[in-house]
Amino acid sequence: MRIACSANFLNFISSPDSLYLICTIIAVTELPFHIIGTYCIISKTPERMKNVKTNMLIKHFSTILMSLSMSFFIIPYMMLPALAGVPLGILSKLGVPVPAQMYIAVTGPAVTGVTILSVFENRFALLTEKIEWRKIRFVYVLLNYLSGLAVFVYPMSQTPDQNSARKELIEVSVEMSSRILGYGQWFSNSSHGIPLQNSPCFLELLGSYTNSIFIITRSPMTTAIPMIIEMVLIISQVTLITILIFRSLSNLKFRLSPNTYQLQRKFMKALTVQFILFITALGAPVSVFTFSMLLADYDQGINNLCIIGLSLNGFISTTSMILLHQPYREWIFGVMKNNRLCHEGLFHFLSSPDSLKSICHIITFIEIPFHFFGVYCIAAKTPRRMRNVKRSMLIMHFSIICLKLIMSCLLIPFMMVPALAGVPLGLLEDWDIPLSFQMYLAVTGPAVTGITIVAVFENRYFLVCNNFYWRKIRIPYILFNYLTAFLCFLYPILQVPDQSIGRQELNKSFPCILKQSKVDINSVFFFTTETLTTAIPMIFVIFLVFVQAIIVILLIYHFFYTERFKLSENTTQMQKKFMKALFGQFLLFVMILGVPVSVFTFSMFLDDYNQGLNNLCIIILSLNGLISTSAMILLHQPYREWILGICNKRSRRSSIITCVVPVM
Repeated sequence: MRIACSANFLNFISSPDSLYLICTIIAVTELPFHIIGTYCIISKTPERMKNVKTNMLIKHFSTILMSLSMSFFIIPYMMLPALAGVPLGILSKLGVPVPAQMYIAVTGPAVTGVTILSVFENRFALLTEKIEWRKIRFVYVLLNYLSGLAVFVYPMSQTPDQNSARKELIEVSVEMSSRILGYGQWFSNSSHGIPLQNSPCFLELLGSYTNSIFIITRSPMTTAIPMIIEMVLIISQVTLITILIFRSLSNLKFRLSPNTYQLQRKFMKALTVQFILFITALGAPVSVFTFSMLLADYDQGINNLCIIGLSLNGFISTTSMILLHQPYREWIFGVMKNNRLCHEGLFHFLSSPDSLKSICHIITFIEIPFHFFGVYCIAAKTPRRMRNVKRSMLIMHFSIICLKLIMSCLLIPFMMVPALAGVPLGLLEDWDIPLSFQMYLAVTGPAVTGITIVAVFENRYFLVCNNFYWRKIRIPYILFNYLTAFLCFLYPILQVPDQSIGRQELNKSFPCILKQSKVDINSVFFFTTETLTTAIPMIFVIFLVFVQAIIVILLIYHFFYTERFKLSENTTQMQKKFMKALFGQFLLFVMILGVPVSVFTFSMFLDDYNQGLNNLCIIILSLNGLISTSAMILLHQPYREWILGICNKRSRRSSIITCVVPVM
């Protein structure tokens, strides 16, 4: 097979690092939408449609998992028309076997399609008058799930020997590298070990990932045929069941009330549109991949664009679900009209101050050993070649610990969002520390932690890139960042209103808050009557941290790409592994902080009070230290290898002890 290499306007997303960055940003951005979608299904599905709630949740979660597998867990860097690729996601860093990752990648859409089919089947089973169907429906649904899970087992069992298959892939891809991305002249003067005019065009994009290429199969039809069969099977079944449902509705028209009949029809129409959107969002990339294989045309920019499209499937599905289904849409539009709501919600068992205080204390007790472990890893197990980063890593680690202790021990803020009010339950309250200072710590802690993470990235840029001009301004730049973090919330703190007036306003606007929260109104601290006073500094700090981190990461990767022939292979690999681990830590921090902040923001925007949900957000923030420390140990190779080494030694000792048999 002769593979043609194309160059087009998508060359800027052709590299593995570009795909990794875009997909992780998509994963972080999608999470708030998925949370809202889950809340809509659980709390806003009408009572008359409660029978469909379980199937809707299963479908929603399968769509989320499929989207996250593409944008976070696996991130397959596909190299079509060859059925080969490199997984870039978190599962690779955790050492999950590549065949298992590829199986998840190809099985996810099939299982998601079956979950959508099960929602249609559920509606048909409830509406049909055929008793026979109700007897066999369990077997029918089970067979479909088994089909979705097993359809790619045979293709995955036929994966060839990777060394010989990789060599064959490189040999048949003999087009000149200059035909991709227009880099031929630049590379012709390089001192690369392989003559570029005889090397496959994709090698220049893969770089250090070349040895990680996984060949799924030598024969594309081995995978294409099961994929086509499964898609045809699902589409035909959904089409047939949809026709039968509308036929059943027509038969029941005069037996159902007009409202119930219209509700069923609207639900089915919305579900049908959702299915069409799912097939379109899945079918477009699959069609492009198919044509790429038929034409034997290699264009990595198009391949990456298709993976990005698959990563956006969850966002498209969740958004369409909320907008298409009338109960969810009316709730969203209703709360946008500033209707103030109070309800117990799903997490009512967490709504009391005592529940929050007890859980936070337990988290603190569990986390402390992990933090000591993390400090020891940085201080004693950081390689000598990376000793310049040790100080920045320690500062970042201590700031995360301080943020965690503020939330779970010193402060424990019992927040009453959407009102910017709360009751501190921690040790600082017992020590009679002023409430305004406690609230200042609560809002400043995440900002300072974010700046310390940016400082670690900046430290890498300074040491690796050795930019003369940056050396002159970096100290003022770092001081500006820290001063911004410490001072941006000073004005809101100084504008705290008279507490008696604030409490009266709270009781007037949200009379149910004090009733449901079961706290004394005199212990409530009212932060501000103007939401924007606090929201604007918060948005500014989040924007400052996120944008700076992304810019510095891109500058570092640009340096690695342009200077890769001047650096030794070991040095380049070590620096890139460290940067990926650090970027993973940063994304986890953004996700842990972003989920509660998003929930609080939506609560204020929608004027929706749910104390159990507020307390859950504080618990998530309290877990920040445990998750961040565990991620640091697992993501950074020297720390992970040391931990695994200790575990292996202990397992060997235990095996020796258990093998000793006393002689009687």
